[in-house]
Amino acid sequence: MRIVVAPALLLAGSAAGLARLGAQTVSLEQYSTPLIPKPDTVRDGARVRVWERLRGESAVDLIGTVRFVGVDSLRLQPPGTIPAVAIPVARISHVQVSGGPRSGPRWRSLLIGAGIGAIAGGIAGAVAGDASHRNTAKFAFVGLGGGFVVGAVIGWLVPGEAWREAALPSAAQRDSVAHGG
Repeated sequence: MRIVVAPALLLAGSAAGLARLGAQTVSLEQYSTPLIPKPDTVRDGARVRVWERLRGESAVDLIGTVRFVGVDSLRLQPPGTIPAVAIPVARISHVQVSGGPRSGPRWRSLLIGAGIGAIAGGIAGAVAGDASHRNTAKFAFVGLGGGFVVGAVIGWLVPGEAWREAALPSAAQRDSVAHGG
């Protein structure tokens, strides 16, 4: 009798607890972040990477600073002394906004630097070992390790540039800017 009563009381207590929880409304939206964040909107002065579709070719990426977002074109100032170019909005397939120089994740730069350093160091060590008529494998192994460490340090100290997805302003927003609204 005791065995049957205990599960029955447990179930009754659980049902009462669930009933009380059902009366509470909890919104998880305010505590969670979306898996795909909303893209930034391209603004004047932003450093962007734009993919322009050309006839009969794949898209070409251009990097520069936005000078003006018009109704039908985007004026982009490439780095250096190259004059600004106007890109028709209809030919833009993709836009990203820079997070700034050296804004990339350091761990990724560390891994890339370590990989490149290890390959370069290993090759240099093998060449040095072969040229000196010594143990080529030992020189290659030492070069690989040294290149790995040097590349990792350089990668950590000089991270790359991070890019975020972006969108051009809507046609209505571009139109209001173009007409002074």
